[in-house]
Amino acid sequence: MNIDDYGIILLVVISWPLLLAFPAVHTRLPFAHYLVLAPAVLLALFPGETTVTPAWLLFGAEFQLDNNNRWLLVMAIGIWLAAATTCNNFNNDNKVNDSLISGKTFSFFSLTLAGHLGTILSADAVSFFCCSTLMGYGFYGLIVRQNDEASRWAGRFYIGFLIIADLLVFESILLAAHDADKLQFNSLHKAIIDGNISTAYVWLVSIAFMIKAGVWPAHIWLTASFNSAARPACILLTGVPVAMGLLGLIRWLPVGEIVISDWGIYFLVLGVITVLYALIQFINDRTVRYRTGCCHDPTGIVA
Repeated sequence: MNIDDYGIILLVVISWPLLLAFPAVHTRLPFAHYLVLAPAVLLALFPGETTVTPAWLLFGAEFQLDNNNRWLLVMAIGIWLAAATTCNNFNNDNKVNDSLISGKTFSFFSLTLAGHLGTILSADAVSFFCCSTLMGYGFYGLIVRQNDEASRWAGRFYIGFLIIADLLVFESILLAAHDADKLQFNSLHKAIIDGNISTAYVWLVSIAFMIKAGVWPAHIWLTASFNSAARPACILLTGVPVAMGLLGLIRWLPVGEIVISDWGIYFLVLGVITVLYALIQFINDRTVRYRTGCCHDPTGIVA
């Protein structure tokens, strides 16, 4: 196993939340919702870059921390700290031990965090897919946490779109494995630029991650989730599934390295339709919470 000075910490960043997902562990720790972030904070403070290639994982898995994804890691820590603090305040305000940090849903909280951090640190397609899948299905537990009709309805939309997106990503991995030498992102970018990967790969990746990001017309799951989810889950909505959907587009495609005008026209038209749709919905719907959801992120409806 290829590990440098900080490689162990990098692996612990992902494995520690997985360990705390077990009720037998997190119920015995004070402030578990903060302790679960400790290795990530420690890794973010260390200078330099690190890469880990665990030989015992299949498909040449690789995790990396460099100057680019370090900022993503720092922002992720900030979002999760805000959500954890809001969970704690929400719990105290309602005088019940039934918030997102309670024993009932802390497992989903930890699983989503592990997948989120793993997605940021992944340097190959398979690791990214596995971590984003863990994050996505863990987040489903946070969406339906309210256990009312609205949250269950939002959960159905979310899980349906998530399954479709994951199937498309899996198909793109099969295409990449057939056409490219390796599944590391650098190798995939080179293969796309050289024309060794079929156009179907680009379309599958684009559609899949736009669904994950809540781009129109797949915005239904995003607005439904924002309208029904608990306050802490709303904080995570943009910073976790939506942001990682956009990160997937950047990681899986050679953004800025190749110009294909035909695709650009399609995306430009989609962007214009999205903005116009968001503007119309913002004007017509007077629900404050819905308006907040529309404006919460520039990708949100995606708007």
